[in-house]
Amino acid sequence: MRAFSSLLEQESADVPLARDVALTVRDLGFNREAMTLCTRLMRQRPYEPQSIVALASIAGDSGLDALSVVWFEVVMAGSWPARFGSFAQITSFSYSRQLVATGGNAATHAQLIDLDASRIDSSLNTAAFWKDFLVNRRASLIKLSGVSVADIVVIIEWSTDNSDVDLHVFEPNGEECFYAHPSTSSGGKLTQDVTRGFGPEMYMIRDAAKSGLYRLNVQYFGVSSNLLAPQTKVYVTTVVDWGYSTELKNSSSVLLTQRATTVELGSVARSNKETRTPLTVVEAGFATNSSTASSVGISGGSAASTAGSDSSPTAGSPTTTTASYHSSSSYGFATPLSHKYLGCLLLLLLLISILQG
Repeated sequence: MRAFSSLLEQESADVPLARDVALTVRDLGFNREAMTLCTRLMRQRPYEPQSIVALASIAGDSGLDALSVVWFEVVMAGSWPARFGSFAQITSFSYSRQLVATGGNAATHAQLIDLDASRIDSSLNTAAFWKDFLVNRRASLIKLSGVSVADIVVIIEWSTDNSDVDLHVFEPNGEECFYAHPSTSSGGKLTQDVTRGFGPEMYMIRDAAKSGLYRLNVQYFGVSSNLLAPQTKVYVTTVVDWGYSTELKNSSSVLLTQRATTVELGSVARSNKETRTPLTVVEAGFATNSSTASSVGISGGSAASTAGSDSSPTAGSPTTTTASYHSSSSYGFATPLSHKYLGCLLLLLLLISILQG
């Protein structure tokens, strides 16, 4: 860490270097230091959302679920340049997964309930407010992303601005999914091509082939001519069984040093596990009496009675379970959240993040 700090002090104006160091430190497991570096980046370049997403992810990895939700809400509430492509859709994947983790954190629930929300707004019932948020917010994110589960998800982003890096996926049948052919006959889909930003780009297939490998390549077209360093580092995240209990995530990076080159990233395959079940927002710690299960599973589509069109289930969604609180209290979270309730939520979560940290 001292070596990284010394390097940043010497090259304090080098934003690509600072971004690279922050993400490298994160991958090494130094989450607190990575959060400090990403916070510095966010202050330097608040018009770029990538540092805020990194903060949200690092907070989640550190068990600071409330703080993670705060950062994700900041990102989702923003209006970002079109050059970042399908940024909101791709971020919704990560945020949806974080809500599942947050829903299973009984400690966060207990701390929220202990807070006297009526001091913020006399009409608020903290437990019902939090339940509604978890369920309905995830429903809106599933609608934005278009899926609740997927066999394979691949996401790339890179360290330099105004750079063009392309993801190419070769499916087992030989079909190539890339910017000129973003939808395949077997259901593979690639998000918008990013040619002037840090990414991200994402490949997703809901029903992958039961056998065979999905080969991953990146093609590097180079950076803007006003940048001195021609190299960029690509960060790759692969997720098998995204949205299932058997989900397996892997992160790696590759340094691209020559323009107009193609680099092989490796391959990924469907898990074919027989006992996988779709993940749900698990409301641990919200049982109100001995006859109530200690954890109630609620899918993204379970908010049908309160979220309107946001709760429309997609094919392959889990069976819906509706909790009884919907009939007595609903704050009707959708996208975007009302300013009143979003403000109350952020204040509550900031208090929790202070308690957690």
